[in-house]
Amino acid sequence: MTKAVLFDLDGTILNTTLDLNDAVNYALLVKNFNEITLEETIKYTGNGIKKLMERAIPGGKDNVLFPKAFNDFKEYYNIHCLDKTTAYPEMAHTLSILKERGYLLAVVSNKADFLTKKIVAHYYPNTFDYVIGARENMNLKPVADLPQFVLQELKVEKENAFYIGDTDVDFETAVNTGLKPIIVTYGFRSKAFLIKKGITVFSNSPIGLLDYLK
Repeated sequence: MTKAVLFDLDGTILNTTLDLNDAVNYALLVKNFNEITLEETIKYTGNGIKKLMERAIPGGKDNVLFPKAFNDFKEYYNIHCLDKTTAYPEMAHTLSILKERGYLLAVVSNKADFLTKKIVAHYYPNTFDYVIGARENMNLKPVADLPQFVLQELKVEKENAFYIGDTDVDFETAVNTGLKPIIVTYGFRSKAFLIKKGITVFSNSPIGLLDYLK
């Protein structure tokens, strides 16, 4: 039996908030909009970088300056996405143990595919068996397109796979795909918020995931 663990990226295996906040505010300031706070960036994250910018710019995607601001964000973030991002303590060790236990490991993110691959390769080289981000021909999470594609590539049945994330979007992704969800509480959403969403299976640390993944 082949088994797998699929991970979200932002707020789950990496703390990307500072680089995201810098990129959003660069794009906003270039167009003479007010900056947003780190807390707002965290709140707006989870549904991909386009949705992040839609939430950050006044008027969202209907603002005539949105396309240029979004391009400015992508150009800046591509250059600076490794400046301040950090790996969560114990995550590398946890991933190593999971590999020893025979799990295939994957990253499934709503972040653009080229950015997801670049960031994961930098912080976790030669660690994951498959890495995928947002692609034009696939729906974003919580729709099941991305995780289903990864399961097919890994040749793993959904009954033998877990999805690890830090938001209600990740929980919904797991449910929609038929995966077993584990939601971490050290990421971008508070445990109180997650409980209100009906989530009941939590890990308070990366190493705590090992209690579920025998």
